[in-house]
Amino acid sequence: MRETIKTVNLKPVDEYTPKMKKVLASREKFEVELELEESPDTAWATMFRDELIKSSPPGYLQNSSKDPHLNDKSITFFTSISQIENDGKRIAKLVDSVNEQVKQENKKIEEETKKEKGAEAEDEAIIRQMRDVLKKII
Repeated sequence: MRETIKTVNLKPVDEYTPKMKKVLASREKFEVELELEESPDTAWATMFRDELIKSSPPGYLQNSSKDPHLNDKSITFFTSISQIENDGKRIAKLVDSVNEQVKQENKKIEEETKKEKGAEAEDEAIIRQMRDVLKKII
């Protein structure tokens, strides 16, 4: 029986978050670290990476400075004042898309679990019937 996957959300932005720092080698680039409400599990992280690859334009991920990085409890990316809105929306959309995939996968897991439990209950009923038959004989 497979375990369900946790959804992971971005923490709301306030005066202190997300963490931002200027990239020393550039006048315009900043490193932005959007915090997550909790650490994603391996399945969520894999789905995030797959969705990132699927949704990126050709060649985008070949430049690792553009590639958002999923950390333990955050997503880090590089941007500028002119790109922050687009990049922020892209990350939020990625997280939402992954969470939607997680919900769909969890529905499948729930259905599988119900089937397994139903089969176990059926097996238990058969075992009870077999014991009843044996009680009469032995």
